[in-house]
Amino acid sequence: MSNILLCGPFGAERAVNENFTAPPLGPHRIAAWLRKHGHYAEVFDYNIHEDFAAVCASRDWNIIGFTSLQISLPYDIPAAKQAKELCPSANIIFGGIEATLNYQEVFDHAPCNVVALGEGEQLLLDMANGKPIEQCRGYVLRNYAGVLSPSDYATWWEAIDFKALEYEKYWAQTKALSPDASDDVINTIRLITSSHCNRGCNFCSVTLWHKAAHGTRAKTAALTPEQVYAVVCKAIEQIPTVRCFHFCEDDFVVTQERAYKTFDLLGLTGKRFLVQTRLDKLDEPLIEHMAKNGCRHISIGIENASESVLKAYGKPQDLERVSEVIRWCVENGVTPYLLFILFAPTATIQDLHTNYQRISQWIEEGATISIEPNMRCYRGSPLWNSAHDMMYAVNGGIRTPTRILPDDPQVRAIAYEFNDLWPDFLKMKQESHPFKGAVSKHMIELLGNLLSEYAQ
Repeated sequence: MSNILLCGPFGAERAVNENFTAPPLGPHRIAAWLRKHGHYAEVFDYNIHEDFAAVCASRDWNIIGFTSLQISLPYDIPAAKQAKELCPSANIIFGGIEATLNYQEVFDHAPCNVVALGEGEQLLLDMANGKPIEQCRGYVLRNYAGVLSPSDYATWWEAIDFKALEYEKYWAQTKALSPDASDDVINTIRLITSSHCNRGCNFCSVTLWHKAAHGTRAKTAALTPEQVYAVVCKAIEQIPTVRCFHFCEDDFVVTQERAYKTFDLLGLTGKRFLVQTRLDKLDEPLIEHMAKNGCRHISIGIENASESVLKAYGKPQDLERVSEVIRWCVENGVTPYLLFILFAPTATIQDLHTNYQRISQWIEEGATISIEPNMRCYRGSPLWNSAHDMMYAVNGGIRTPTRILPDDPQVRAIAYEFNDLWPDFLKMKQESHPFKGAVSKHMIELLGNLLSEYAQ
């Protein structure tokens, strides 16, 4: 016999405050079906029952199920978290219309591994009877992955066949777009030597991607300097025409010790290297060492030139160091490539002025900049479920948020006008190829023009 607790929809207030009280028929019908087959089944009805915690603690539950409606899901999920905390061995299951049609949201936020599809009577009975889940029907299952180990990560890179990637076809397309560019720039292989960044910026889904996959916050798995060198050497052997390697992960440095040792080895290849890392990982000796061993470009995710916006992004950093890093790079023949997201959801007019002034200054000091004008929205990032207004597009019958709009009405108006004017403004500049490193300086010019107009 299994013990099953089934819960009707939760809410901010009991349903009697809005409607005539009606028992949740779905959970009661499932409970009756389970009792008929010899199991203990109890229904917790939020509208008339008290002390959910006490009910959770009253029995050794095998299954605790939640029936969700669209209006109840924000309240069902905290109840499920409470149930899992009080009954860690219980199998938490979600069902109902909302769970069936929105199981990704359930998996994003609730501590459950199974979502019942459609009516749940037979699935619950099969599970109560101990039937293996893979032999059941009518569910979506989340089966957590094992946490990635550095040794596994290295083994996967050892197996890669660079010849199979057909780099020459990509390089030919790039050459057609930029016929004046040298092979030192075009013949580039992109590599990622660590699994993910754990900084947790609120516009980024990568950290939570691994948490969703593993059920816990996972440590970064990174190749050792020797392993990075081995992968690079393999690529050179298999693709002899390669001239440059771009380490395009969020933080190639990881630790300064790793970066020093890696570039000691990479310098032996005689190739060019592009890296991306964090502002706080760089200092003058490291930049000088990387440059001596072939580093010609460092991308840095500054994200915004306003301290208040960076705080809202969940990525505070010392902006006073930006000019220093630019100078160290320029003095060592390295391109400092700074990344920005311009129209932040919380941006004020003053924040836009700050960005215009500081980014213009950093360009004069020798930085190349890359601007993403609008805040994109990725499922899994904290901003996905924010209260900010969003713009949507429908492609292939799927409605997807395309960008998060600024809260401030005047900033939003400038953002709308910026996006409307930008295509024609760029055409006027006659850039040979509109990649961000070439055109973002024009974005700053357009921003300055709009701020001047709005000030009048």
